[in-house]
Amino acid sequence: MASKSLYKNKPEKSEPQKKRDAWLSVLEKEAKVNDKKRERAQEVVDVYADDRKDNDTANQFNILWSNTQVLAGALYSHTPKPDIRRRFLDRDPVSREVAAVLERSASFLIDSYDFDGTAGWALNDYLVPGFGQVRIRYKPFYEKGPSIPVTAEEDGTFRYLGEEIEPELTDAGTQYSPDVIAYQEVTCEPVEWRKFRWDHLAKRWEDVNWCCIDHYMTRSELVEEFGAIGKKISLTHSDSGKAKSESEQSHALVHEIFDKKKRQIIYVSEGYKEGPIQSIDDELKLEGFFPFPKPLFATQISGSMYPVPDYVFYQDQAEELNRVTGRIEKLIEALKVRGVYDQSFEELGGIMKAGDNQLIPVKDFAARFDGKDLRSVIAFAPLDELAKVVAGLYVQRDQIKQTIYEITGISDIIRGSTDPNETLGAQQMKGQFADMRLSRRRNAVNAFLRDIVRIKTEIVAEHFEPMTLQLMTGIEVTPEMTQIMRSDVLRSYKIDIETDSTIAADANAEQKNRLEALTSLSQFLQMAVPAVQQGFLQPELAKELALFGIRGFKHSRQLEDVIERMGSQDQNDPAAMQAQIGQAQQQIQQLQQQLQQGGQMLQEAQKKAEGREMDAQVKMQTSQQQIMADREKNDAGIEFEREKLAATTQLELQKAAMQIEADDRRHLMTLQAQRDKNASDESFRMKELARQNPDDLALQADAESDGGIRESLAVIAAAAAAYIEKQGQPFIIRYGKDGRIAQIGDKPIVRQ
Repeated sequence: MASKSLYKNKPEKSEPQKKRDAWLSVLEKEAKVNDKKRERAQEVVDVYADDRKDNDTANQFNILWSNTQVLAGALYSHTPKPDIRRRFLDRDPVSREVAAVLERSASFLIDSYDFDGTAGWALNDYLVPGFGQVRIRYKPFYEKGPSIPVTAEEDGTFRYLGEEIEPELTDAGTQYSPDVIAYQEVTCEPVEWRKFRWDHLAKRWEDVNWCCIDHYMTRSELVEEFGAIGKKISLTHSDSGKAKSESEQSHALVHEIFDKKKRQIIYVSEGYKEGPIQSIDDELKLEGFFPFPKPLFATQISGSMYPVPDYVFYQDQAEELNRVTGRIEKLIEALKVRGVYDQSFEELGGIMKAGDNQLIPVKDFAARFDGKDLRSVIAFAPLDELAKVVAGLYVQRDQIKQTIYEITGISDIIRGSTDPNETLGAQQMKGQFADMRLSRRRNAVNAFLRDIVRIKTEIVAEHFEPMTLQLMTGIEVTPEMTQIMRSDVLRSYKIDIETDSTIAADANAEQKNRLEALTSLSQFLQMAVPAVQQGFLQPELAKELALFGIRGFKHSRQLEDVIERMGSQDQNDPAAMQAQIGQAQQQIQQLQQQLQQGGQMLQEAQKKAEGREMDAQVKMQTSQQQIMADREKNDAGIEFEREKLAATTQLELQKAAMQIEADDRRHLMTLQAQRDKNASDESFRMKELARQNPDDLALQADAESDGGIRESLAVIAAAAAAYIEKQGQPFIIRYGKDGRIAQIGDKPIVRQ
C-alpha cells in the first residue's frame, strides 16, 4: 500500500507575486549592506539636533551645528539662474530662439516656488548625514476641452485617440469633451535621506540600475493613490518605522522603485502579497530615466557608494571638546566665594550680603577685637588654583576648535574671525586657502543644481505645449523650434544648459574677450566699407566677419539678427550694402560703448568693493582697538573705584577706631577722677577718725598711710595726663604686689 505524502505541494506563485517577492528580496539585501551605515548617519543627525537622553544634562559645545551653518552659507549663497545658449555659437537663429525659450521657462519655473528651501534641505542632509537628494515632479493640470462628435466602432464602443471613452448624447449627436492641458509646471521636492535607497551593487552612480523611495502612507493616502487596491494593503508600520504593537500600526510601508533597465516605476509593499501594487511605464521619457539628479555624496570610500558623514572624521575631537566644556561648567559652578568666620561674631555672617558702601554694625567692636584685624576672624576658601585650571581649560578648548577647523577646512576668514593687525593680503591668502579646500564641495553642489535645471529643462522641452511656452516666455514657438525641443539628440547637439554658479568664474574673462573682439571688429568695418564699395571685399565675407565677433556674446541676439539680414534684400547693390554695414557698425559701436561702460562700471564697482572692504577692515580694526581701549579704561575705572572704596572704608574704620579710643580715654579719665575723689574722701574720713581717737594707734597709722596714697595718686594722675598728651595713645596701668600702681604706659613709677 503506497504511503500518502505528509506534505502538500505549495501552490505556485503567479508572475506578479514573483515580481513582488524579487524586489522585496533585493531591498532586504540592500538593507543588510547599508542599515548599519544609516544608523551611523542617524547618530550624527542626533548630535546635530542635540537629541540626547533625558538623564544627559551635561553642557556641550555643538561644533557640528556651527560648522554646518558656516559651510551651508559658503556652498549655497543665492538661487541659481539658468544660462542656456547655443553649444557652438554658430549661425543658427532657430537654436538661438530655442535657447531663449528654454532659459526663460526654466527661470520662471525656479522662481514659481520655494526652490531655495528645497535646495537648502538637500544641502543640510549633505553636510550632516552625508547624503542629499531632491525629486523633480511634472504636474499637468487639465480642463475639459470643446466637444467633438464621435461615432461608434464596429463593436459598439467609442474610442478617442485609441482609448475607450464614454461620450455624451446631446441634441447635436454623440459628443465627447476630451481633457486638454490648461497649465503645466515642474517643481522639485526634497527626499528624506533615510528613505532613499539605490542599487547597492553599483560602484558608480552611472552604474545604478534601480533606486527606491520609501513612503509611509495612511489608509486614506493609500486609497487616494491606488484606488480600491489601497483598501487591501495591510497597515504594519507607524509613521517612521516598524510598529512595535498593533496600536501603532497606522501606516503601510510602500516602496516606490525606479527600474532603469525596464524603464518602469513599480510600487510594492509587504502588506500586499498579490503582486506589485502598481507598475507604470516611463512617462517622462528622460534621457537618464531617473527624475532626480546624481545625489550629493559626502566622502565615499573605494568599493562602496554609501557616503561617510564628515562628522565622523573629527568625532573624537568633538567629544573631547564636549568633555572640556563639561569640566569648565563644573569648575565654574565650584568657583564661588566661600569661607568661615569666628562664631562669636555672629554679625559677620551677613557681611557677604551687604550692599555697596554699607557697613555691618558689631557690638563692642573695639573691646572685642582688641586691636585685631578683620582677617583674623574671617577666612576664605582658596580659589587661585581653580581659576588657573579654568583658564587652562579655555585655552585647551580653543586649541581643540582650531584642530577641528583644520580637519574640516574652515579657515578663520570664512568664520569672520580675523586678527585686526593682519594685512589685507594675509586675509586674502586665508580666503584662497579656504576656496581651495571648499572647491571640490562647491563644484559638487554646483553640478547638483545644474543637473536639476537640466532635468527641468528636458521636461519642459519634451512635454510643455507650445502655447504654454509662448505664454510663459513671450516668444512665439514655431514648428522648427518644437522639433528641436522634442528631440533629445538635436537638443543635446545644439543647446548647452548651465547655471550662473557653474560659469561665474569665466564671466568676467568672457566679457573682456568679447569687448576686445568687438573693438577689432569695429576697426575692421571702418576698413571694410571702402573695400566693399571698391569691390575688393565680398559683402557676404564682411557679414560673416561681423557675426564672428558677436555670436558668443549672450545678450547680442538682436544685433545678430540685424547683421544676418544684412545683404539679404539686394546683395548686388553696393550702396544698400554700405548702408547696412554702416548701420551694423553703428550698432556694434553702441554695443561696444555699452560694454566699455559696463566694464568701467564693473571696475568702479570692484574698486568700491575693495574700498568698502578696506573701510570695513579699518573700521573693524578701529572698533576692536576702541573695544580694547574701552575695556582697559573700564578695568582701570573699576580698579580705581575699588581702591577708592577700600580707602574710604579704611578711613571710616580709622575714624571709628579713633572715636572709640577717645571715648575710652574720656571714660578712663572720669574713672580716675572718681577714684581720686574717693581716695580724698577716704583720707579725710581717716584723718577725722584719727583726730577723734588720738589714742587709737591703728587709726593713726592708717591715716598716715592714706596720705601717702593720696599723694601718690596725685602724682600718678599728673603723669598719666602728661603721657596721654604727649603720645596721643591709650596707656596701660600695671599694679604691683602691694596693690599700688607700678607702671603707666611704658614708664615705670619711681617712688622716693
